[in-house]
Amino acid sequence: MKKLLVMIGAVAVCLALGAYADGTTLTWNGADGAAWEGTNWLEDDGETPSAWVDGANAVFPAAATVSLSGQVAVSNLTTSAALTITGTVASVHSGFLNGTSAVLVFPGLTLDDIDGRPIAADLNGNYMSRGDYFYSRAYIWRRSGNTATAQFQAAYNGHLRCVKVTFTEGADGIYAKASANSYLLRSTYSGASKLGMDIDELENVETVALATTADGSGVGVCNVRRYDEEVRLTGTATLGGTVTLTQASLLVTAPQAAVISQWIQGAGSLVVKGLSAPAETTYGLTGSESGTAAAWLTPSGNTLANVMLSQMVPVRAVMRGTSIGADNTCQPYYVKFDGQTMTLQFQFAGVSGKNAYIKGCKVQFTQSGADVTAKWIESYYHPGGTLGEDMETASGVTKYSLANQYTGNGLKNMTLRLASAPALVCAANMVRGANVLIDNAQAVFTGNGLYSPAENMLARNGAQVILLATGGGSAGTRHVRRFESGSSLVVTGNIASETDAHYIFDASKLYTPTQHATWLDGRNYFDFLTLRNGAQTIGYPLRCGNRSAMTYRSEGTGTNRIESGICLYHNSSSTLSIEADADLEIQGNIYNPPSGQSPDVVKRGTATLTLSGNNTFAGRFTIEAGTLALGSNTALPASAPLTLAGGTVTCGSTTNATGVLTLAGNATIDVGDGALSFADSHAATWAAGATLNITGNGRLPTRSIRFGTSEGGLTAAQREQIRYNGSKVSLSAEGYLASPKGLMIIVR
Repeated sequence: MKKLLVMIGAVAVCLALGAYADGTTLTWNGADGAAWEGTNWLEDDGETPSAWVDGANAVFPAAATVSLSGQVAVSNLTTSAALTITGTVASVHSGFLNGTSAVLVFPGLTLDDIDGRPIAADLNGNYMSRGDYFYSRAYIWRRSGNTATAQFQAAYNGHLRCVKVTFTEGADGIYAKASANSYLLRSTYSGASKLGMDIDELENVETVALATTADGSGVGVCNVRRYDEEVRLTGTATLGGTVTLTQASLLVTAPQAAVISQWIQGAGSLVVKGLSAPAETTYGLTGSESGTAAAWLTPSGNTLANVMLSQMVPVRAVMRGTSIGADNTCQPYYVKFDGQTMTLQFQFAGVSGKNAYIKGCKVQFTQSGADVTAKWIESYYHPGGTLGEDMETASGVTKYSLANQYTGNGLKNMTLRLASAPALVCAANMVRGANVLIDNAQAVFTGNGLYSPAENMLARNGAQVILLATGGGSAGTRHVRRFESGSSLVVTGNIASETDAHYIFDASKLYTPTQHATWLDGRNYFDFLTLRNGAQTIGYPLRCGNRSAMTYRSEGTGTNRIESGICLYHNSSSTLSIEADADLEIQGNIYNPPSGQSPDVVKRGTATLTLSGNNTFAGRFTIEAGTLALGSNTALPASAPLTLAGGTVTCGSTTNATGVLTLAGNATIDVGDGALSFADSHAATWAAGATLNITGNGRLPTRSIRFGTSEGGLTAAQREQIRYNGSKVSLSAEGYLASPKGLMIIVR
C-alpha cells in the first residue's frame, strides 16, 4: 500500500492508494494524441512496458491528449494539468431506421453493455441537409428492464431536430426502432439552445415526417453506434486540470477520499457505480446518561468508526441537558461542507409561557483516517428566536462554552443518512457537457455557486445524490435531472438546485433537510418537478416561483406525495401549474413567505389533487379539471380567490373558508359531510351558461355552502347558475345556500 500527499487548496490530505496489479506506477511518456496502450508509459524504474498494465496507477505529469481503443482499468489517476481522453469509432452507415420494424444495431450485446456510455447516431432528411450526415447525441436515456429509450438530437440552421428511438434487448443483441415521427423546434423558439432538453417537455414542438432515406421528407436516424472507449477508475482521482471526455466514458467504482475540484467535461459520460443503497444509522454518543450530565458529544470529540465524511448527511439528533430537560428531537441547520470538514447547528423550538425559544448545538465533523471525529463546539439558547437562524450571529443569544450538568445543551445521539459505498465527491461546477449516470452509488457535490452537473443526470437503483452547496445559486439551463428506482436527491445549503432544471422522481425521493430562517422553506428552488409512481418529497418546503411559469406534474400509478409543502417564493406574475394525471397529495403547507408576492396556482389533469396542509397563499387558485379533495380545514386559503373552470371539489368532512368564487366553466362541488364558505362573490364575473353543480345526499345540509354574510353574496343571475342535485337553490339572509322549499299539497 502506498500513500500520496495531495494538496487541495490549503489542506493537505493523505490518501491511501490501493494495491496495483503489479505494484507499478506508470507515468505517461507519449506524444500528444498517442494511444493509451502500447509503449507510451514509463514504469517506476524508468523502463518502458510492452503494454498498459491494467490496475496500475496512471500519472500524467503534463497536459496530454490520449486516444483510447477499448477499455482500460486504472487503480489511481493523477494529473498535473489538463487531460483529454478521446474515443474513435468507424462510422459505417447502416441504413435508416424506418419506424415500423426493429433493426439489429448491436449484435451480441446486452443493454448493460451500452448503459452509461456515449451513444450517437446520424440524422438526415430534407429537414437537414440532404446527403450529409449530422452527428447527434442520445439524450434523455431511460431504461426499464430489457427496454430503453433515447432521443437523438442535433441542431441545424438554428433548429432543434429530434428522433426518438427504442432499444430492445433480444437473444442475439440489441434492436433499435425509431418512433413513427420526428420532431422539430424552430429557431424562432430558440431551437438550437434547447439541445439536450426533453422534447416532451418543450413547447412549440412540431411533429414532422420520419425520413427513411437520406433524401426523404422530414428527419431520419441512421448509423446508431456506441463508443466502447472507457477508463475504469477503481481507486482515487487527483486531478490537476480539466478532464475532457470526447466520445469516451470515465467509470468511477471506488470512493474518492478527496474532493475532485476540476472540471470533467465533453461529449462523453461520467458513470458512478456502487454496491449498496443509502441507509440511516443512529450513533449513540459516548458518556454516561446517569444524573444530569449533558456532555454526550464532547468538546474533545467522539469517533464515528468506519464512516467517510463524504458519505454522511446529518438527518436529526436528540438534545438533552439541564436547560433542556427531557429528550428533544432536533434538526440540522446551516450545514457547511468543504470536503474536509462539515459544520452545522442542530436546533429545536420550544415554548415557555407565550414566548418561543430556540435551543441548539454547533457540531463539527472532520475526517480522521478511516473514521470521522464529531465534536461539540458550542450550545445556544435564544428566547424569541426563529428556527433556522444562524445562532452564532443572531442578537440576544446566550452561548454556553461547555455543556455540563448545571447548564448547557448536549447531544445524546445523532442519526445520519449514509451510503456504505460512497463513490464520488466533487466541487460544484465540476461536470459540464458530459452525461452523468449514478448507479446504485452516492455522489456528493460541494462548494459555492452554480450546481451544473452535465447535460443530463440519471440516478437509479438506490443511488443518492447530495448537493451541499454553501453559496448563492444561478438560473442555469433547463437540463434534466432524473431519479429512478428508489434513488434520492438530498439538497442542503443555499442554493444548490438550479431554478431552470427539470427534476424527475420516479419511485424516488427528494429530501430537503435544512431550513431558511426567513422563508421557512428548504432553501432551494424547484420550479419544474415531476413525480411518478409513488414518488415523494420530504423535509422543508420546496421553494417555487423564480420563473414566470412553473410546472409540477404527477404521473404513473399510485399516489405521489409532496410532504414537504411548497413556498411560493416571489414573482406575482408567476403561475404554478399542478398537472395531476395521477393522484397527488400535498400534505405540507402551500404559502407565500413574509415578503413574498402571490403567484397563482392552477390545477389541471384528470386525477385527484388532495390538499391536507395549512395553506395560506394569496394568489388565485384555479381548478380546470379532475378532482380537488379538501383534506384539512385549512386546505383552501382563507382569502385567495378561487376559480372553478371545470372539475370537482370534494369537501369530505372538512370545513373550509376561502375567497371570492369565479365560475368559468361547468364545475361540481360534492359537499359530503363538510362545509365550504366563499367570500362575497356578487361582483365576480361568471361565465354565461356555466353551471355550478352541488351534489350531496338528501336535502342540502344547513349552513354547508355560503357566499359572504348576506343574501347579497350572489346576484340573482349567479344563483340561477347553481343547482343542488339538479334543482334550483335559494340564498338565506346570512348567505347560506338552501334547497328550495317544495309545494305541500294536502289531500283530505
